[in-house]
Amino acid sequence: GTMNTADQSLTQIDAALKRRFSTIDVMPDSSVLEDEMDGLKKLLDKINSKIREKRTRDNQIGHAYFMHADKPIDNIRDLRFAFATDVIPVLRDYFYADEDELKDVLSGQFINWNADAHGDLINDWQDDDGKFKEAIKSAFDVQL
Repeated sequence: GTMNTADQSLTQIDAALKRRFSTIDVMPDSSVLEDEMDGLKKLLDKINSKIREKRTRDNQIGHAYFMHADKPIDNIRDLRFAFATDVIPVLRDYFYADEDELKDVLSGQFINWNADAHGDLINDWQDDDGKFKEAIKSAFDVQL
């Protein structure tokens, strides 16, 4: 797509696209995750439940964040990577204007909330399966 310099807002582009194309809602489907790694389906459901409390159903994260190609993630290392590179960045975008709500969704886990840390990711969970599992349990009450 392109944007004209006369366009003042994305709202106008959104409206133009909606006039020209049909839309279909495709909501997250955690059931595609249930036959793989224990807790993966429940994790997606818990994250999306917290997002819906703070935002809308349209802000939920999709099941594709927990998949490689057409298969669910089946190991902790890949889930840690998905959290660091996909899930947390998307949540930061959703809660850009309200760090306190992001902190609530993540239950204070995963991000260093100290003022001098500038919101950096906490390193220990990124390198340690046990610490990652503990952070998931603490934030979402999910056992992986």
